Amino acid sequence: MHRRTGTVTNAGASYGPGSAVHRFALHRVRETSMSDLIRIFSERGDLAHLALLLWAAAASAALTLTLRELSAASRRFDDFVRELERFNRRAARRMASEQESDHGPTSRNAGRAARRK
Repeated sequence: MHRRTGTVTNAGASYGPGSAVHRFALHRVRETSMSDLIRIFSERGDLAHLALLLWAAAASAALTLTLRELSAASRRFDDFVRELERFNRRAARRMASEQESDHGPTSRNAGRAARRK
């Protein structure tokens, strides 16, 4: 039979996630400070586990910061594209109005020009 290290073979309902023993263990973990955790790890000789925990925490923090920066860069790029689109629309309207005035009367203005003569 395969089992994980630290598991109890005769665990009944008294050691389950809702049991008093489990709640007491969680309560104890919540009360311990970081210095207590380091002391417990060092006393038990679990320095490799402590190093792994610290590495995982640092990697998670780095990932969080990287994702935050990536999100901000994506937001800035979206803003840039939106402003570029607005600029292109304005430039197209300006070009259309300049071409209309440069080419003389258009079909829309032809009636007015004929009446003026």
